[in-house]
Amino acid sequence: NRIIPDQLVLLTGIFSILGFLADGFEGSLWVPAGGAWYLAPLNRVLGGIIGAALLFGIAFLGSWISGQESMGFGDIKLIFVCGLLSGGFGLIFVFFFAFVAGGIFAVPLFIRKQKRIRAEDKLILTSEDPEKTRRQIEEQKAGIHFADDPDYIAFGPFLAIGTAVFLIFETPVYQYFQSSILPTLGFIF
Repeated sequence: NRIIPDQLVLLTGIFSILGFLADGFEGSLWVPAGGAWYLAPLNRVLGGIIGAALLFGIAFLGSWISGQESMGFGDIKLIFVCGLLSGGFGLIFVFFFAFVAGGIFAVPLFIRKQKRIRAEDKLILTSEDPEKTRRQIEEQKAGIHFADDPDYIAFGPFLAIGTAVFLIFETPVYQYFQSSILPTLGFIF
């Protein structure tokens, strides 16, 4: 059904508590040592809120543009707890990894869709009653549940992959952020 189980979201939320505890006992890579005690938890809370708000905005715009549901609330709940795990700074990389991984999987689906559309067009053009054939194809498409739609790609697994990649490689990501991204931002602004 392409539903993100609430149990998974809850388990991820429990793991995020470990991140809060680690920040309290060991400090955070992302918050300078000697900073105010509330900055590390604030980074995590903002990560959850910003991630959920961003996906909610994308879902709202996608639904508004397409006229149908474009993203489920499971994705929004998942990115909230993933944002609690990664924090606000890490959320940038979680989204980057998620979109790259999603894009890698989307390209073959897009190619398959284009082939299917060409085959449908050929079927319509070669049929005795093209308009009737077109209606039949459209009715078949309308009857497909989104979970069975071959053109639908679930984003939740890519959010989970992006979070896992970030958590596994957080230290090198942080070092890259400090050595490359921050100086570039300082130069720009």
